Amino acid sequence: MRKYFFIVLLLMASLNTFAQFKTSEAELIPVMHEGRIKPLGSFARLKLNDFYGKKQFGQMSATDWLLELVFTPKEAYTREIFKIQNPDVIQALALPGSRKYFSFLEMYQAFNKNQEMMNPLLSANEAELDLTSRQIRELYMHFMYYLGLSRSFSFFSPEINLGEKHLSYFDLVSSGKTIPQKLAEYLEEDAQFKTLTIIPPTSPSSELWSSPWDAAIGKNLPSLQNWHKLYVSYQTKNDSFLQTALLLQQTDFNQKFKAELLIKKYDLVSWSIACYVLGFLFLSVHFLKAATKAHSLARTFSFLSVSLGGLFHLSFILARCFVLSRPPVTNLYESILFVGLTAVVFSLLFELKKKNSLGLFIASTLGSSLLFLSIGYQQTGDNMGMLVAVLDTNFWLATHVVTISIGYGCTLVASMMAHYYLFIFKKSEASAIKALEKNIHSTILFSLFFVTLGTILGGIWADQSWGRFWGWDPKENGALLICLWLLWITHGKLAGKFKTKSFAFVTGLSSVVVAMAWFGVNLLNVGLHSYGFSSDAARSLFIFSGIEFLILFALLLPKKSPT
Repeated sequence: MRKYFFIVLLLMASLNTFAQFKTSEAELIPVMHEGRIKPLGSFARLKLNDFYGKKQFGQMSATDWLLELVFTPKEAYTREIFKIQNPDVIQALALPGSRKYFSFLEMYQAFNKNQEMMNPLLSANEAELDLTSRQIRELYMHFMYYLGLSRSFSFFSPEINLGEKHLSYFDLVSSGKTIPQKLAEYLEEDAQFKTLTIIPPTSPSSELWSSPWDAAIGKNLPSLQNWHKLYVSYQTKNDSFLQTALLLQQTDFNQKFKAELLIKKYDLVSWSIACYVLGFLFLSVHFLKAATKAHSLARTFSFLSVSLGGLFHLSFILARCFVLSRPPVTNLYESILFVGLTAVVFSLLFELKKKNSLGLFIASTLGSSLLFLSIGYQQTGDNMGMLVAVLDTNFWLATHVVTISIGYGCTLVASMMAHYYLFIFKKSEASAIKALEKNIHSTILFSLFFVTLGTILGGIWADQSWGRFWGWDPKENGALLICLWLLWITHGKLAGKFKTKSFAFVTGLSSVVVAMAWFGVNLLNVGLHSYGFSSDAARSLFIFSGIEFLILFALLLPKKSPT
């Protein structure tokens, strides 16, 4: 009995090892998607997220899921992969209401039974449909895309019965045999599925990628030979899968694809977060120690660690700019990255000038916090996708969006300074308090300049793109809100209305204003800046705002003198 148990364990280990190799090698195969070459693993994670709402299916990686779908679709058809959250959609399609994940076969039966309902939905104008109808139509589009992926390599499947042999379309074409008429008609349906453009150009002068079926119909057999080997080795689960996957990677692609592979491999965001957190820990030691050599070394190590994190942070953004051939801010995810880098750079420059450790505290706190926030938005889809609408205008991306993002970052730095001001008020010397107050005021003016300039440039962009300088779009109103808030603080300070703690209090609230203008307007789900919508942010935004109010009010309250 023990012997059989040991054999089973060995078999399970070998299968698990094979699965790991599949993921590590096949995920680097290049594929053309949405106008750029990307790793197959990135494509798989994006599509699995579209269907399933996650980038991993149970214990299967996204790449393993995609390989199963295109090479052994009968197994993939039974997996509950389609996520439906709206109970009205489930009820309309007569699906079991006790769960929210459904298999391809269940979706096929549901759409087949409701064909009379589907035809009007597919031909209707989207603006005329209610929420449930739009979601049903979107679900059907996902269903058809899933079907197209599953039949991408169906010409390799031995579905042709010739006496004692079962051959595939590929076998017949390779041997020069005539394709039976019935088979040709049967395969015409599969030939229309060209969702997976994974066959690279055949000539160096061409940039046109094709789907497997394009190559099969065009009888471009050399480009399919390695894919056929990969298909056979996947079916038999032998070692040649690894070598074949490596061969499919070894194509002379541009430097952008190689740069994206390096981005995926080295995960600079995680390294940046680690350096920022380590810098914060060194800074904590610096604050705890007395004025000794260890005290000075802790601050030095903190500065080096945060600077290294900023270098990783900057390298990641520059690498993305190189891959995408565009400026660094085009969507909400990228704006978080860029605002975080702005805050870190500004804080480090402040630290170099003042050498009071406040810049290190702000840099490590804002840098790590914003990068942690970016990870959540990174999981929502392809954050390196093509631009939408009028966003594909590099000049305006390099001016308006970048400028206003710098203003966001500097405003957050000013808010952090104000928090610190309230915390040390009456605990430090009057000269130090006065100097910090001047620094906060200078940072507010710096932020106001960039936010105002960015808003004006945005108006010029709107005039050229949409024919009006100002349209009360939520994003426009959000930018204006920050401008008015900073102007109010500045005039209040100059007019003597805001003094000491009240000035720091309203400046501290700038973080809430930035959050509302940056994320809050997305909750309205209207306007021309649809690239930034995020319907799940309301709770986090309100929690953040509530915590900020509580902290600032607590710091504002008068401290009891020790008895």
